[in-house]
Amino acid sequence: MVNKQITFCTMLLVVLACLTIPGQTQTWDYWGQVALYPDSTGINDVAVMLHLFENHTITATYYDTTHTDSALAELHGYSSPDGMFSFEEIPRDDVMVEIVLPECYELAVDTTQPPPWNLNPRIVCTTFQVDFFLTPEDPCYQPRTIGFWKHQATVAVTGRGHAQIDPDTLQDLFDEIFAQFDTAQYFPIEGVSSVNGAPLTAADALVTFRLPNNEMINKAKKQLLALLLNVEMNYVWLDYVCSEDSQTVEEAIAFVADMITNNGNELATAKDVADYINNEWEVPAGWIPDGYEGVNYGGETSGGEAQPMMPAAAIPRAGLLAHAYPNPFNPSTEISLQVPNAGWISVDIYDISGRQVTTLVNGWRDAGSHVVTFDGSSLTSGVFLYRIQAGDLRATGKMLLIK
Repeated sequence: MVNKQITFCTMLLVVLACLTIPGQTQTWDYWGQVALYPDSTGINDVAVMLHLFENHTITATYYDTTHTDSALAELHGYSSPDGMFSFEEIPRDDVMVEIVLPECYELAVDTTQPPPWNLNPRIVCTTFQVDFFLTPEDPCYQPRTIGFWKHQATVAVTGRGHAQIDPDTLQDLFDEIFAQFDTAQYFPIEGVSSVNGAPLTAADALVTFRLPNNEMINKAKKQLLALLLNVEMNYVWLDYVCSEDSQTVEEAIAFVADMITNNGNELATAKDVADYINNEWEVPAGWIPDGYEGVNYGGETSGGEAQPMMPAAAIPRAGLLAHAYPNPFNPSTEISLQVPNAGWISVDIYDISGRQVTTLVNGWRDAGSHVVTFDGSSLTSGVFLYRIQAGDLRATGKMLLIK
């Protein structure tokens, strides 16, 4: 098995461009990729910073986030279009490139490569290409079983007992499943990605988890719902290699969904595939058939081609729009809101563990645009989540504080 998810620590890479013209300031482009090693599959949404420095002092900083860029990948001969970053017309020959190491990844080590391969920091004098190679950290792969998710739903519905995931966060996961998977190939699936064209509630999930086991399709639905919750909670990633023959979680989900939707003749195997992943077991070779690559999930295929994201049933819930800028930020960022209707609005900030940090808004707001400032001066670097509630509409997003 090969892939995982994300804590943040910092890495520095020194890139020293060696060609200069006396008395003349030049500008250069720097580019690169953050990718898994050794297969070079790019990793998107990793924060990248390019610092200008002089005499060990940073004088300016530029930001980028790794993303899908097929043109850049083709230009420079990369095998994957994902995980690309670039900085254009940098007016110095001394730069420091830094990434924020994603949670559950570490810098790859290859003892067959001579120094300074992938070291941090390192000097590069012959190229403006800067690549970071990462490998997953084993302790971070922690999918949860049906029993865990059934318990979370039970506590959310009854209010009795202790849950590891609070009810609001659980509902956010159901909302994200609806947004990401309900329009995917082989979906929607009633009781898994949606109920009557809307996101599940904890009560809906409990109905699914309590389905009788006398039918294989019920068992498969339970396992698939647990697997989707694991994906949305970042306990496992879509591109995580989960089988002996290098099939990914993305392919596993497509296979299970296909068997459920079409009542396929390999439904029992599909159920077992999801069960194995949810139990952190390696799926045996041959269980996940070939041919499920490039399935459309939530508006983007594995090949990076944008697709329409939201079905008609989701449009009423899509009226609350929000984004944070700058992101990454230091020490403050502005969260811009587009509210469709006047009403009571709350804007809460949480850290990556789910602990509430502060409430920025809790009151009446008119319909229209609003801007809220989040000041992280007193906080340490890391990932923070904003959660916005406006009537029955919700919006969530991630912000990265870097000091």
